[in-house]
Amino acid sequence: MLRPQPQGPATYTIVAHFATRQDMDAWLSSDVRARLVAEADLHSAGGLRTRYLSGLEGWLAAPGSPVVLPPARWKIVVISVAGIVPLLEVVNYLLAPHLEGMQAWSRPLMSAAVLIPLMQYAVMPVLTRAARGFLYPGRLPAAPGTARAAGQRDGLRDHVLGRRA
Repeated sequence: MLRPQPQGPATYTIVAHFATRQDMDAWLSSDVRARLVAEADLHSAGGLRTRYLSGLEGWLAAPGSPVVLPPARWKIVVISVAGIVPLLEVVNYLLAPHLEGMQAWSRPLMSAAVLIPLMQYAVMPVLTRAARGFLYPGRLPAAPGTARAAGQRDGLRDHVLGRRA
């Protein structure tokens, strides 16, 4: 259980991790959980809200904030390859003269020290924006001033005791 921050909203967060999807489904459909949720609802102000997250977004999302579900992993692989192959060629071409006198084991370390930050901070942001339609098909950008622009995002999984919020 994560207690609320002193200056933040009075929201308690309970984090549950499961070894498999089947374990999670069994817990979510259990009578024990239903009884605990009903009891907790008696003590909540404004009703309970439950979010179901998987992967890193569960660790990185602040309680109460909207969550954009990540694209399929194979799509991330395609975009990563599209970025890393040309970048690797350029980095190797530019670094090769400087790496010649180094020991063989240190050359890949130096290349990685240049390649990874460039990929993370320069190439991937550009590629993910350019490939937004491929990564997130069917999601249109929100018009300014709409509810989606104010915080709701496609892929948000927020539930209020059996009904979507």
